[in-house]
Amino acid sequence: SGLPIAPAPVMIDESSFEHPVVVSSWIDGDVDAKRPSTDQDWQSLLDHLLRVFRVTPDAVHIELPEAVNNANGSVAAGGLIEGEVSRFPDEHASDELRELVSRTRAWLDTCRRLRPEAAVLCRQDPKPSNFIRRPSGWASVDWESVGWGDPAFEIADLLCHPSYLATRLPSVGLWSMGT
Repeated sequence: SGLPIAPAPVMIDESSFEHPVVVSSWIDGDVDAKRPSTDQDWQSLLDHLLRVFRVTPDAVHIELPEAVNNANGSVAAGGLIEGEVSRFPDEHASDELRELVSRTRAWLDTCRRLRPEAAVLCRQDPKPSNFIRRPSGWASVDWESVGWGDPAFEIADLLCHPSYLATRLPSVGLWSMGT
């Protein structure tokens, strides 16, 4: 895509090993399990993801699968939720569960009306050690799960990743970032 979001591929070997091997250029920066801890750190990481999201199927000629680790858009999320809810016999569903399902259905309906789900490049692997901190902005490594997906679900996956559970979440407005 020409964006400085990842190491550049140098060579691919599809015949010498059981699985294809990609050799990439080196990127200077810090790789560690340190999670964003300040609003500035979170904003920098989100800025990186926004650069990744600029890559669309129309912008590049690369065959990629649909990005689906769980759901890929509000329609798919609604289907997963409905499937799980259908497992509860009505007589065993609590009032709290019914209220949560009702609010979730309303939220998904609002999502469908507010914004079309446009496919963008999604990494699908928000583990902290897959992000490289550089003075010029972040970069990503470990792209083996990449696919076309919904950026809202990519950000949700990041915020829900177990590595970030003890981390203070950002106070930056995600909806004001153009996603």
